[in-house]
Amino acid sequence: MASSSDERYVWPWTGIVANIFGKPKHEPVECDSMYWLRKFEQYKLEEDYVLHCAEDPTGYVVLEFGTEWTGFTQMMKLDTDFLVDNHGKKDYYESRKMGYSSGLFGWRAQAEYYNSEGLVGNFLRQKAELKTTSMVAQDSLNEKTETLDHLYGEIGSVNKKISDMESKYIEYYMSLDRMMKEIEKKRDLLHQTHDHVNCAPVLKSMVMRGREITYKAMEKNKKLQQEIDTMNDELDRWCQQLIEQEKSTIQQRRKFEEEKKTTEKQMKARSDVLSLLEKHQMEKKAVSDALLKLEKEMGNEQNLNLEIAELEEQLKVLKCVNSEEANHENKRKIEIEEIEEKLEDMIFDMSVKDDENQALKKKVQEAKTELEDARQQIIKLLAVGIVLSQLMLSVQKLIECICLTIQELPRFLKGVTKIQIKKFGEVSARSFKKVCMNRYKNNKKASSESVKLCAKWQKEILDSTWHPFKIVEVEGKEIQIQTAIAQTSEWTMARGIHRYQNSPLAYMFQ
Repeated sequence: MASSSDERYVWPWTGIVANIFGKPKHEPVECDSMYWLRKFEQYKLEEDYVLHCAEDPTGYVVLEFGTEWTGFTQMMKLDTDFLVDNHGKKDYYESRKMGYSSGLFGWRAQAEYYNSEGLVGNFLRQKAELKTTSMVAQDSLNEKTETLDHLYGEIGSVNKKISDMESKYIEYYMSLDRMMKEIEKKRDLLHQTHDHVNCAPVLKSMVMRGREITYKAMEKNKKLQQEIDTMNDELDRWCQQLIEQEKSTIQQRRKFEEEKKTTEKQMKARSDVLSLLEKHQMEKKAVSDALLKLEKEMGNEQNLNLEIAELEEQLKVLKCVNSEEANHENKRKIEIEEIEEKLEDMIFDMSVKDDENQALKKKVQEAKTELEDARQQIIKLLAVGIVLSQLMLSVQKLIECICLTIQELPRFLKGVTKIQIKKFGEVSARSFKKVCMNRYKNNKKASSESVKLCAKWQKEILDSTWHPFKIVEVEGKEIQIQTAIAQTSEWTMARGIHRYQNSPLAYMFQ
């Protein structure tokens, strides 16, 4: 990911809001720019432009935040708010791929959209340009530097004018001084002569001329002094303006540095939150994969249960087979014992695996609950702006828990769930065994006889045309008769001991 200072933004700072004509029904459809200024007035917009065309009927609003750094901050706030609500640029394109988009989507305008072809890209290229934050800061600094250079040049020119006026003032003053001295010399010379009558007109004209020259010199001197005072006042005013400009520049530079640091922190926090969300999605995917693996193991367990059922059927068949050869009887007994041992081991393993499976299910459920809590916590922290350190600690703890669960997952996946199968129409051997135990004193013989009876009845039941009683028509009347198996001694024995309610017929479908 590029740093925030290298990312190129549309300048003046600009945001884009899409899908303005695809809003929910309870929101009005507006084309007026004043509506969008009022709707987004919390972001302190300067201008907005509504764009729509036949090729893209959903419509866009281009929001302009100005050229100041406060506008950049508001633009980033708009982008973050839409991103938290899952209505950012990425969400907009995903919803369009799915063919359904509801509500407004917003994001900050950058180089990707500026260089794109289409309605918004053409508009941005006409109205704005691309700049990085460092370029904007440098342009602002250059502008202030040019202003200061201009003020320094004006002050230099004024100082030069003042210096020239001071030189002229000194020159006129010296000229007036020489003139006054000459008048004094001539006056002294006239007083030394005794011909006052002849010299009086000449002296009078000289005095009048001296007064006129002196008055003109004083007027010119006064005018020059006024100009010098005016220049000095203007110079003082410019100096004060320069001092204020320097103070303002320093304050703006400090403000810019603070806003830059704040923006970098926001970008870093946003990047951290996005990385946390990506990690959350990856962890959620890992748990989903674990659950799929668990379901696969449960499918294997069902196959194992079916195999156990087949072994039980084979055991019943082996027990029911009546062979006259003694040599094969021992062999069948050995096979029966091996199958019984294998069946007992498998049932025991299933009980152990069932316990492990329940423990694994509990841990997976806890992991899912913690993941949901973490997601809610992320949303709350983004909404209220709480420091992300607490969220990182919580997510780190959750990651450790999930890692521990994933590490223990292979050991728990060795277990399977115990599933019992009862076939419809299968004869219950328990009823036959109970009847035979009451009939015979020898338990071994009673067990053998019950297996034989069960096999016989099971064979008849598998025949869909068989029924223990048949209805036949004799001379136009329906008569119920017993079938061959109902007339056997076993049937009579079962009826004689427990009647119908305790006979194998009553329990064959249990």
